[in-house]
Formats: sequence, C-alpha cells, structure tokens
Amino acid sequence: MTPTVSQGRQRQHGETREKILEAAQELIQTRSYDGFSFRDVAAAVGIRKASIYHHFESKEALAAAMAERATERFGRWAASHAARPATERLKAYCFELYGEHLGAGEALCPGGALVSSWPHLSGDVHHAVGTLLDAHLEFLQGAIRDGVKSGELVIPARHSFAAAARWFASAVQGALIWSRATDGYSTFEQLCNSTLAALKASADKT
Repeated sequence: MTPTVSQGRQRQHGETREKILEAAQELIQTRSYDGFSFRDVAAAVGIRKASIYHHFESKEALAAAMAERATERFGRWAASHAARPATERLKAYCFELYGEHLGAGEALCPGGALVSSWPHLSGDVHHAVGTLLDAHLEFLQGAIRDGVKSGELVIPARHSFAAAARWFASAVQGALIWSRATDGYSTFEQLCNSTLAALKASADKT
C-alpha cells in the first residue's frame, strides 16, 4: 500500500524529532546542558531553529525527552543482557555500555551530564533523570544479587544489594568523569577493572 501524504509527513516528523534528540544528547554529553542552545541543535540537524519548537516547547522539554529516550534504550540493552552470567553483565555495563556506546574518555553519560545543571532544571527533567538512574540501579542490583547467589561475587563491606549497586554505579560514573578530564579511555578502563576486581577478589577468598 502506498503511504498517504499524511503518513509521509508523520514519518518525516518522527525522523526529525529523533535527529533532534540525537543531536541534543551528543551536545549534552560533550558540552553539558548549559553549554548548548537550540541554535546549536538546529545547526547539527540541518534545520531552522524555529523548527525545533514544532517538536519541543522548551530546552527543558527536550532534555526530559532525551532522558526518557535514554531510559528506553537502556531498558532494551539491559533486557538483551539479562541471561548472561553476573560478571559478564557487569563487564558489559562498564565496557560495552559506557565504553563503546557512551564514549568513555570523550563524553559523559546523559543523566550524569544533566546533573551538573540540577539546581535550575525543572521537575520533569528531575523525574526523567531519576527514572533513568533507577533503571541502572535495578540492572546492577540484579546482576550483583545473582553473582552473590552463584558464588561469583561477594559484596565488599557487607553492603546490601541496593547499596552495592549504588557503589558500583558511583564507581563507574567516577571513572567516566576522570577519563573525560584526562581525555583517555585507558583511565576509564583501569578504574573499572579495579572496581570489578574488588568484587571478584572478595569472592576468591571464600
């Protein structure tokens, strides 16, 4: 069936919206929320600045939508790794998700980049970022719980599973910041390997 004119416009509208979100995410990750404008997004996409308002009423609405899209993408990624052994899930979280997909050494993660502007962001952005962080913690907590149950891992300092997930997430975020400051992926790799070893080394003693 040949698409109607209306369907073609809807598809084009959706494609433009996706390009705007993609450009905004790259700018947020590399420049921070306060380091770009709609003019920068328009230039990256190749559209007029005014055209962005057909998709997002404000910069904060764009940021919230970007965080929501990041949550959806992470959910799909997490589901595709759910059946892997716990240690493999944690390694993939570090080196596949952050190392390859998010560009460790060259960029920050979308949620972390938005937190730098936290005090003057709207409640909608706070909620969207919080949902993204919760999804990450749920994935990490599940991996750590499964690792402890299988004997692969032992939690340092007798943390709860939830506390261990926050510790792991914080360590990876810290590694991302350090690698961005030094423009070096090797820094990220070294710090993540040390974090992974802290779990594995404890398990080796049992």
